[in-house]
This record gives sequence, structure tokens and C-alpha cells, in this order.
Amino acid sequence: MAFVFRMPAVAHLQRFMTPIAADPQLPLASSTTATVHDHLLRLKSRAALQRRHCAAEGSSDESGEDDGWVLPSVLPVTPIGPFCPYRSKACSLEGELGQNMGSLAMNSPNFAQEMAKISLDAQMGRQPEPGKVGKLADDLEESLDKWEVLLARLQLGDDFQSREYYKLTECHLKRQGKTLRDIGGMVRFQVQAMRAFVTGMPPPAPPPGLDMSAPPQNAVGSLSPPSITADPFTGKESAFQSKEVKDEYYQLCDDHAKLIELGERYGQFDPLGKCAYLDQISSIEKRWDVFFYRFSLMGELNQQFKEQSDEYLVALGLGAGEFRTLLSETHDAMREDAERERNLNGVQ
Repeated sequence: MAFVFRMPAVAHLQRFMTPIAADPQLPLASSTTATVHDHLLRLKSRAALQRRHCAAEGSSDESGEDDGWVLPSVLPVTPIGPFCPYRSKACSLEGELGQNMGSLAMNSPNFAQEMAKISLDAQMGRQPEPGKVGKLADDLEESLDKWEVLLARLQLGDDFQSREYYKLTECHLKRQGKTLRDIGGMVRFQVQAMRAFVTGMPPPAPPPGLDMSAPPQNAVGSLSPPSITADPFTGKESAFQSKEVKDEYYQLCDDHAKLIELGERYGQFDPLGKCAYLDQISSIEKRWDVFFYRFSLMGELNQQFKEQSDEYLVALGLGAGEFRTLLSETHDAMREDAERERNLNGVQ
């Protein structure tokens, strides 16, 4: 009896919890809609000032609109999405979600190794030990139950980063014709098949409508994701000798950190507030693009950060441009969720 199984994408979720800089402790903004909108307007005003400054340098067009800026094709990945150096309380490594993800990621390689051994024994005509198979089935089911609870908390929690991680995983699998439900169903069926072997019963039939073909390995990420420990800039670059550049950098970092903290209450925003928040996430991303573009023109990007980022992307099976597209699809999907909520509530 051959066992064919690939552990779901627990480890690649944990990768998104890895910070690349210290997480500053900033005061939380009020949860009232008025305060949220005021804060977002202040960020938008700062972004508009930066666009005008960059237009004078020739690094953006003259439209003055957020979506009028053309992204250079040579731009590397920037501190956005899973590369964001700022962590919400829910997604910090010390937080409950971060610890649960770390625990699941540590266990998933062991499952893969044990399944490979059992499958190899079966292919070589050696009977797997029922006791080991039963123990592995129990551990696998326990891990799956925790994984499903974790996904539900990511999906339904108020925190923006939690929802972003969930939706990014969902969109990544969608590209491979899979869903998170498919992955869970495949694992649940595998557990049933293993228990049938232990009791000497014939293996069960796959559930109707469940596609049992495993997604490509890079569809769910590497089981041993590289960690990103290098900062985008060392602080010794010549550009930082300019007070204007240094002030702009610190302002961008401060705005980004505050926006992440504000997003801890994303689920409490009304639909228009969610859309406004996504607009500002996009604005922050473009400000990082402008900053990185300047440094790349001068050849002053931290090479270690670029190498680690590239390694991370290889584990996902994505190039920098493909990653940006995936993150854009993720935010579009979140915007669609907000629009559906708006339509259901009859909000004008």
C-alpha cells in the first residue's frame, strides 16, 4: 500500500511572520471612523508631497495620481506584504498566532520525512509498521486541526496583517487551481487511509469533487523557508548623508509602522474605511518603490537583503514581478470583500 502525500502550506505561512527590522511600539489610534479617516488623510497628504518631490526628480509621471506612477521593471522587492518589517501584535513572533505558526512549521518537515519513509517502504515491498502509521495519523490529524483553527483566526480576526496573510495564501493556491479546503481535504483523506491500513480495512474512496492531485511544491512554499535577517539599507549609504533623504526615510518608516498598528482594528472598520485603508497600503508601497528606485540607480541597495529576498522568492516559485502581482491580487481580493460587505449592508 503506497502513501502519497504532501504536507500543506503551514511552513510558508510561518515565513510571513519573520520580521526584518525592529517593531516599534507606537500608540494605537482611536477606533472611531472619523479618527481612522483623519489618520488616512494625513498619510495621503504626505504621499502627495513625496510624489510632487519625485516628479521634480523625474522618477514619476506628472499626473499627481497614485495610480499614475509607472513601476520600473528593474525594481527589487521592497518591505511590503510578508517583507514588511513592522508587525501587528497578532502577527508578532511573540504573539499567539506567531507562536502557533512556528510550532506548525517545525512539525511539518517531520511529517513529510515520515510519510516519505512509509511510502518508500511500501514501494520496496516492505510492510510499514502499523503502530508507527497509526501514531503518525494521530499526530497528523492533530496538526491539521490546529492548522484549520489557525487559518480561521487569520481569516476572521480584526487584524489587517492576519487577513492579508490568509488571503495571500488563498490567492497563491488559486493560481495552481487549488483551495485551502482542497489541501485540508487531502490531508483528512490521507489520515483516513492510514487508519484503514492500521485496522486492515480497504482504503476509503476519495471524497466526491476533491482533486487529489498535489499542487506543485512551490505552490505552497518551501518547508524550510529562508529567513530574512538583512535590512534593506545599512545606514552607511552616501544618500543618507543628506538630511532630506534621512528625514524622508524616517517619515516613511514611521508612517508605515503607524499604518500597521492602525490595521490591528481593520475588521472593525466599515466597508469604506477598509477601502480607504487599502488605498493607503498601496500608497505606502509606492513610496517604498520610489525610495528603492533612487537607491538602485546609485547601486546602494543592501546586496545581502536582495540575496535573501531572492532566496525567499525562489522558495515561493515567484520572481519579484510575480510576487508584486500576487500581492496586488491579494489586496484586490480584500477590496472585493469590502465591496461585498458594503453591498450587503446597503452602504452608499
